[in-house]
Amino acid sequence: MFILLHHQYDGIREVMRALPKTYTINSVSIEDTINLLAALGQIRALLSVRMGKEEEKSMIRGLGNIMNNKVFYQHPNLMRALGMHETVMDVMVNVLSGGHSKEITFPKMVANCCRFLCYFCRISRQNQRAMFEHLSYLLENSSVGLASPSMRGSTPLDVAAASVMDNNELALALREPDLEKVVQYLAGCGLQSCGMLVCKGYPDIGWNPVEGERYLDFLRFAVFCNGESVEENANVVVRLLIRRPECFGPALRGEGGDGLLAAMKEAIKISQDSSKDRPMPKSGIKKTLQNSQKEEEKKDDIIHIGNSIMTFYAALIDLLGRCAPEKHLIHAGKGEAIRIKAILRSLVPVEDLVGVISIPFFIPSLKKDGLVVEPDMSAGFCPDHKAAMVLFLERVYGIEDQNFLLYLLEFGFLPDMRAAASLETVSVVHEVEIQRIIEILSN
Repeated sequence: MFILLHHQYDGIREVMRALPKTYTINSVSIEDTINLLAALGQIRALLSVRMGKEEEKSMIRGLGNIMNNKVFYQHPNLMRALGMHETVMDVMVNVLSGGHSKEITFPKMVANCCRFLCYFCRISRQNQRAMFEHLSYLLENSSVGLASPSMRGSTPLDVAAASVMDNNELALALREPDLEKVVQYLAGCGLQSCGMLVCKGYPDIGWNPVEGERYLDFLRFAVFCNGESVEENANVVVRLLIRRPECFGPALRGEGGDGLLAAMKEAIKISQDSSKDRPMPKSGIKKTLQNSQKEEEKKDDIIHIGNSIMTFYAALIDLLGRCAPEKHLIHAGKGEAIRIKAILRSLVPVEDLVGVISIPFFIPSLKKDGLVVEPDMSAGFCPDHKAAMVLFLERVYGIEDQNFLLYLLEFGFLPDMRAAASLETVSVVHEVEIQRIIEILSN
């Protein structure tokens, strides 16, 4: 009786408690809001149901309806007030806690949940802060989906990165144990191959550049925000990395490593050898219609080992370059900044950087029979790999000598510019276009 009387006369306080959760919308958005709430209700209803294929499809459909709704992007505060991120996190927790196997039971659902949470972070800084509270869980499950190219941008590690991306306040809120956990996972990638890739027939190279590169990407967002280095995080990351030399890959460990330039050249050779670059085909298996459909679905998950090695080292050099202290700290004579710069210079000699920058790109060429051979940029050496070397060279060494600059231009950049200009000649362009038209007509 007392509780009933209390509720009856406590209406004002209840209204006060409800006001922070109240959200006003324009009449134009009523229909969109109703559809949004219906999709959210459908997702929440599925939380208490045993997950199966049909439930997975319904869940993915509901997430898609929310992300395609205008209100989702126009009213980020409403999304947070409705606790959408909490609901989607509950879905992901239920799926990822289903077993201890490394294989994900519902990979498409996990990918869609992570994609939703990444969008949720991007539409508002307050939303980023809301997701930042779940950082520990996201990092604990950061290995999920990293070996699958089709899930790039849709993994728990991507959500963790989105929660601090371009946000100085949250980047500074990262604790050393969080960064140490990521470095620990990165070190593991330097010690053993990816079991999932080996099971799929990829060659065992003794380490895991595919997943390692993803951890390096996360650290990059932690140490570099809005065009400048986050000094506190950068110093911590450099200190953690040098404690675990395995993070630098076989070439830069210092224990018999051949150096950056030799590693990049070896990776280019691997990318040109299909027996070392791709999974070995399984013999003795008859192709059925179902098998061919599965192969089509897995085309997006093809990994090129040579390119993965090059991308790993490029990401590592990019990260180390962004960890370099700003020039004004060096000029001010800050002892820690000078020490960090000396460490970075000791890791990568300038000769290796210039050597990698001087490696020519593969460009389209014509065979004797008139066929145009176009290089696969996702499989070999590409401009992004050179860009990382240039960034490190500029931030760590600097280009203060005119002769050095002219040498870089002559042997590093001018050959690429000449090659690019040669592609603009009429004969080559016409040959390429004719060949493409023939291929389209033949299909």
